[in-house]
Amino acid sequence: MGYKILGIAGSPRRGGNTEVMVRAALKSAEEVPGIETEMITLAGKKVMPCIGCFKCMERQELCIFKDKDYMAEFYEKWLMADGIIIGSPVYHLAVPGILKNVIDRLGEGIWGLKKSGAIDSNWFFKVGGVMTQGLATFGGQEYVSQYLVNHLVLMNCLVVPPENVTVPGVVGSFRDESAFKPGMIEEYHPKAIENAKIMGKRVAEVLKIVKSGVENLKDELPKEYLDYVLTKDGCEKILNMGQNK
Repeated sequence: MGYKILGIAGSPRRGGNTEVMVRAALKSAEEVPGIETEMITLAGKKVMPCIGCFKCMERQELCIFKDKDYMAEFYEKWLMADGIIIGSPVYHLAVPGILKNVIDRLGEGIWGLKKSGAIDSNWFFKVGGVMTQGLATFGGQEYVSQYLVNHLVLMNCLVVPPENVTVPGVVGSFRDESAFKPGMIEEYHPKAIENAKIMGKRVAEVLKIVKSGVENLKDELPKEYLDYVLTKDGCEKILNMGQNK
């Protein structure tokens, strides 16, 4: 059985260091048998912010505006993936606006369906990892890393840290260089790329362990595990909600 890991480069910049780190992680993940990957970049995408209208709950669909921007495609890719690796630059000690919009729309859409009773659980149990990149050695990467970890935990995902680091994600920086070189992180911070590769491989390995465990224990587990972990049926149902309204 094959599994897919979705890599998300949350930077508004095309071809930047965040994208390089995510690609390195995905390439390493592909070395694990049975793993395929897909990369999406948010650069150049249109993603409106969540406006708190609660129509997701009232209409029992992910978001009534999803077909007006990139979110319809994002919902499908996120839900149908088995693993998630998210990369983000540091913007003012936080994630950039477009990534925050994506996370808000994803989380609130799922919450609205659960609150309305349209779905029984949001127990997705995808395996995920996070990585961040900033200007200075201590440039706020720990804040962004923790935010992304919190996001995955709120989505009921299992977060896998890389090895030999002091924060729960891969951290990269310009290493206090006077000249910034977007896209050249492998040159001035090779350890970040090394840790990204370790992260990608570990996410893939743990993903296979989780999926195998659910398969072997499926007769003993609650239904929500079977809907959202073992099969795609539950996720396809979520994607199709509201289509006939």
